[in-house]
Amino acid sequence: MTEHDLRSLLESFRFIPNLEILCLSGNPFDHAVTSIVPHVTKLPKLKSLYLNGIGSKEDLNSVKQALGPRVYVGCGESVAVKDRFRLGKL
Repeated sequence: MTEHDLRSLLESFRFIPNLEILCLSGNPFDHAVTSIVPHVTKLPKLKSLYLNGIGSKEDLNSVKQALGPRVYVGCGESVAVKDRFRLGKL
């Protein structure tokens, strides 16, 4: 995912307010991962955000702190199993 792709994705969030799970794992955002916070906070139904392999530990902690307990921020878990459990589908 390029910087242009990320910008387009973030701008599209206003059209998908019912999004519950977002997996951005493995994309080369580096420190830019913290720039998603203002956009992700506008997703009222978001329950889980996966950022495996993105940014530093400090960046990920910053994202977790900014989103608070409302959104689970995963940094090393399996998306499928974790969210199927969280959504009551296991």
